[in-house]
Amino acid sequence: MVVGVNEILTGLGVIKLSEYAIAGLPIIFHGGLPSKFQGYDQDGYASANATISRLTLLRNVYVTPSNVGLVDTLAKIKVTPRTAVSGGVTWYTTWRSNSSTDYVYVFNAGQIFSSGSISFETTGVPYTYNAWTGEITPVLVYEQSSTHTTIQLQLASSQTTILAFIDSGGGNRGLYVQTDPIPTSILDVRSGSSSNALSILLTSASTSPIKLQLSTGKSTTLSPVQGLTPAFHLSNWSLTIESWTSPSNPFDLNPAAARSNLTTISNIQTLLPWNQLSSSLKSISGRGYYSTSFVWPPRARSLNAPQNIIFNHPPPTSNLGGAFLDLGMIVHTARVSVNGHVLPALDVAWARADISSYLQNGVNSVEVVVSTPLGNALSAIWGDVKSSGKFAQSQIEAPGVAGYGLVSSVTVIPYEVVSVNG
Repeated sequence: MVVGVNEILTGLGVIKLSEYAIAGLPIIFHGGLPSKFQGYDQDGYASANATISRLTLLRNVYVTPSNVGLVDTLAKIKVTPRTAVSGGVTWYTTWRSNSSTDYVYVFNAGQIFSSGSISFETTGVPYTYNAWTGEITPVLVYEQSSTHTTIQLQLASSQTTILAFIDSGGGNRGLYVQTDPIPTSILDVRSGSSSNALSILLTSASTSPIKLQLSTGKSTTLSPVQGLTPAFHLSNWSLTIESWTSPSNPFDLNPAAARSNLTTISNIQTLLPWNQLSSSLKSISGRGYYSTSFVWPPRARSLNAPQNIIFNHPPPTSNLGGAFLDLGMIVHTARVSVNGHVLPALDVAWARADISSYLQNGVNSVEVVVSTPLGNALSAIWGDVKSSGKFAQSQIEAPGVAGYGLVSSVTVIPYEVVSVNG
């Protein structure tokens, strides 16, 4: 138990603290001994002070100055958290449990994409809960001891994930990979055709053998990928903006924004915020309709072939399993379609999805619809906006111009599938 120096105590509270301390509970008085007590009973005040002073004589009671980190004090007395984050990342966790499952919410509070690992004080079978789609998938790369489970994670800035550890009751966990860390050339590890098989998704970044340690005690080595096309950015975008502006009668009690399609911008090679694509889009809000296409399978260059030979299809040694579509960070919202198929909801902090089931030989279309707030449109008419009979600009600062639309490169990441048996 940690008691801060500025806590306001009661007589009954001090009695309970004494009982807990005498029973052996570690108690830390952080910043010094508390001296604030509820009420005006001077005798009770003196008695409470004397009781707290006597508690400091116990070996399990500690008094630390305010300039000493509480974490360091807890570590010194071997009180460790249920989650321990490593890798120099700024991640926070929240833990909830019921009789059979431990749930841990993880949040990357850092300003950059980061990789690290977390040790969890639980030995349940780990799963990932996707809060955007409701999908539950097994975690198939982790290490486990008799008391803890360690999982490697990659999180974009402000991204969250939910992990669940379900008591297996001593049942079969199935095959999983124990190697830590997993190289970035492995895009994903999925369940195979049986409980004793895994499917490894490899990208073209695989240029050297990868040794994997399996949960069965066996190890396997994956050969480098041959002839798989590297990840590539989509270009030649077309953009039509549905501009939302103020209604014709701003005093209408049931206003509907006026909507109009602006001229389509074609052949966009680099995705930028609207206000950087054109100065005329600085004060525009609404929806953006993006479209482009790419050819599948992509032309691949064999790593071992002469450089003047270009394959129109991956060479026979390559099992082209599919591809991920990665939009990076979405500023507001986005709905994505591939060949007319709407993708499941995307995590706006790191918007990516496996599009393999939607791909077709030949030309593949990609459409993205983004929506924005009305701030940029309001900034253009801020001098005319009134609230409660007063001009808004006299009460609230005008909203600044924000970057709307797709602001990151959209990338297709081809992968091949390698089957591993335990």
